[in-house]
Amino acid sequence: MAHHFAIIILGYRRLYSLQRLLKSLLEAALVVEKNKPFELVISFDVGSDEGAIRFCKNFFSQHFNIKVVVHESKLGPDKHNLWAMEQSESQGAVLILEDDLMVSPSLFYYALNALHFYRNDDQIAGIGLYNFERNLVCNYPFHKLQDGSDSYYYQKATSWGLLVTNTQWQGFKNFKQNLNEIDLPSVYSHWSDEVWEKKFNAYLIQEKKYFVHPHISLTTNFGELGVHVNKKIYRHAFQSLIQQGVQQSFHFLELNKSKAVYDAYGEPVKVSGFKEGEITCDILGARNLSKVKTKYILTSRHCKESIEGYALDLVPPELNVSHHLRGVDLVVSEVQFVRENYYQRQKRLLKLHYYFYPDKGILHLLRLKMIEIINRLLD
Repeated sequence: MAHHFAIIILGYRRLYSLQRLLKSLLEAALVVEKNKPFELVISFDVGSDEGAIRFCKNFFSQHFNIKVVVHESKLGPDKHNLWAMEQSESQGAVLILEDDLMVSPSLFYYALNALHFYRNDDQIAGIGLYNFERNLVCNYPFHKLQDGSDSYYYQKATSWGLLVTNTQWQGFKNFKQNLNEIDLPSVYSHWSDEVWEKKFNAYLIQEKKYFVHPHISLTTNFGELGVHVNKKIYRHAFQSLIQQGVQQSFHFLELNKSKAVYDAYGEPVKVSGFKEGEITCDILGARNLSKVKTKYILTSRHCKESIEGYALDLVPPELNVSHHLRGVDLVVSEVQFVRENYYQRQKRLLKLHYYFYPDKGILHLLRLKMIEIINRLLD
């Protein structure tokens, strides 16, 4: 099997994490029939653990040509990721992994299949290797429509395993942002400008491009303490169901044929019965309404007037529209008629809670929150 990308691991001070990642990476390499070893670069920022650097310099495998890079000037995690993407200029494409990840045995098969399928698609800005099981905009489970393919489209970049070509990197590198004109979800706009994903997400929105992500994850994140994770309670927050079998071939659909296409809010872009661009989805009620450009909206918020309504029973939510399940949980309205006071909002949030967590009542959540507070005090 020919491979046309280099692997770059971003290391710092977590020796055990690095060893865990390398072990899973070796298991993924063992199942791939290949003519030559993979190119593997292990990159360490200034101040990295000397034991981790020493371990990598002495790590040997016939499946990898290993190069250890120790930077002389401080990068930080975000500039480190950008440096890694920049290496696509000499490598053609790079597969980037942070050290607190673990990979699936099918990693290289997926990466090679996806690279071959999407390499010349100018609507794709990168290939994600991680499946978002949680929508970070509103912290609800992220249910994607299963359309028979192995991937979905999402206007969100990820540092939890990605593959980017030089062409894709150049598109982002040359992007001139104006965040005032971009409908960037507030959770991302509040991030520091140093966070590379903030600018990349803005790029995806502005240029109407997508990252493609797998329905079953090829990486998972241990959420270990670092620059962007400062609480132990996040230990399990970013774990994703990971592909454990060896799957050699994957089925992809082009963007115009896929039914699993999601914008930066994690809202479906395609809704049955409506032309693309005719209606905006606000099923989660998290969208900035002032930046909605369509006349009509599909929303869970209270509306002064509505055209039609749907139930909120099937998963994912958009299936209730495509199967014409009538109700009042979701309504189609003109944007100007979306009106919601405090009590209506609380009622909507309770409805969404029971939709996404049908077996967890409010008292149960209050008990969990109390336990969390006690654990914080004990720590």
